[in-house]
Amino acid sequence: MKQANSISVRSELERVGSGECYVIDANTKHGTYTIWLDPEHGYGIAKADIHKGPKDLRFGRPLEYYMFAPYDISIRNVRFESIEGVWIPMEADFLADFKGAHKGSSRVSVRKVHQRVTEMLLNPDHAELQSFVPDIQNGTSLRIFGLPGIKYKWREGMKFITDEWDGSIRYVPKDWSILIGAGKPMPKFEGVNLDLSAEQIKNRAILLCFFDMEQRPSRNCIMRLAKQAEQLKQKGITIVAVQSSQISESKLNEWIKKYNIPFTVGAITADIEKARFTWGIRSLPWLILTDKEHTVRAEGFSMSELDEKISAITQR
Repeated sequence: MKQANSISVRSELERVGSGECYVIDANTKHGTYTIWLDPEHGYGIAKADIHKGPKDLRFGRPLEYYMFAPYDISIRNVRFESIEGVWIPMEADFLADFKGAHKGSSRVSVRKVHQRVTEMLLNPDHAELQSFVPDIQNGTSLRIFGLPGIKYKWREGMKFITDEWDGSIRYVPKDWSILIGAGKPMPKFEGVNLDLSAEQIKNRAILLCFFDMEQRPSRNCIMRLAKQAEQLKQKGITIVAVQSSQISESKLNEWIKKYNIPFTVGAITADIEKARFTWGIRSLPWLILTDKEHTVRAEGFSMSELDEKISAITQR
């Protein structure tokens, strides 16, 4: 409701149960909301009415995508209980009224649910209770709530990560971490065979290109960088390229020699998938630009944006 298109508080209090409540009306991209807040019970929600139309969002998609619209949800008969001085809603009735469906169906569905909290422990010791340690057998099918159609097989030693780049969910081994991002120091070249001395990058910005020589866009990117190599060198920028898919060292060296690539080229020698995850590579070619202190200033940009990115770091 903080991002509501419009929101207002009614001028008069309204009685819900034994208390006088403030009433809030809000129109949002997720639907229209009327909420009754009970000041005598910690401003908890004592009553609610929610309406969702076909274009209103549910889990980021218009409701009509889920084959039913519109629908109404109401919350009634809320019972509060004071636990350690905090008012907690312990019991309530929920009613969901699905008045129609996609493609003009006249289907009507009403769901009534009574929910009751049997116990509430405030500020528990989660480490001792192992509250968030899942007890799930290997091979169990699961999906992330709110992402329909995306399913995983539960495997010990794996974890879910939200990719800050695009908000996607990635399921990776627990010892994997994305170590790079704008404002972060450039990681060490662990697991990369690269003949690069400290002197070559001392007090110089680094333009790093992860590529695959067997991929046409990657080859084009490297050739364009080769043509600009001297110009970039004069601007205090060292170009480094890293082959990021499986290929023989001899084949890579032959290609470098054939096209006279004038900058340092190396290759990932460790687990390629893990290395690409560590460097935050989402596609190839993948460009990363640091400043002279080797702090990442830009990543994942195109060659057409290179001049703009370089201007930004040279003006700092």
